[in-house]
Amino acid sequence: MLSVHELSPQDFVGLSPVGAAELAARVLAHLGEQSRQIESQAQAIQFKDAKIQSIMFELRRLKAWRFDAKSERMNAEQRQLFEETLAARPGRPASPTRSAEGGMQGAGHHC
Repeated sequence: MLSVHELSPQDFVGLSPVGAAELAARVLAHLGEQSRQIESQAQAIQFKDAKIQSIMFELRRLKAWRFDAKSERMNAEQRQLFEETLAARPGRPASPTRSAEGGMQGAGHHC
């Protein structure tokens, strides 16, 4: 008998009831196998899509951490803490800024 892939409409003409039943069973078995393969492939695609989304999220997070302009700037609280730390070190100026005369500026009043 023919393979399921090689069937044509003429193959169904003139079949005996036993032959038709055998052919129908083969076609149904083939369809069942295809259905299982499709389901398996759909699950694999879903897993791969989730993995890609996870990797893309991590990549965006790392790019933001690495290249985001905010990572290069100090906020007011960080700047104040930095200046207080500098002021507390013995023998160090209170502020890293210099005046036009070459002296230090900004020493002094912190809350």
